[in-house]
Amino acid sequence: MTYEGDVLVGQDKIGEKFLVGITNVDVHPNENSVLIFVCGQVQCDEDQVLPFCEVFFLRKFNHCFLITDSMFRLGLHNF
Repeated sequence: MTYEGDVLVGQDKIGEKFLVGITNVDVHPNENSVLIFVCGQVQCDEDQVLPFCEVFFLRKFNHCFLITDSMFRLGLHNF
């Protein structure tokens, strides 16, 4: 993963950069797929904590699931 020019390799390095708190997870299974909707808060370095939402679409291939689609959005609003 590359974030703001920093290359982060592996779960430990990514975890050092981002602090994540998950508040809600909704899971909707289908015949050969699963739709997952996650809401929470994320903080990078010493920046302010921001709300986020992420959606994953997992599809069953053989005997495992693969992420075929993913959407991520920070909860930033300009009112």
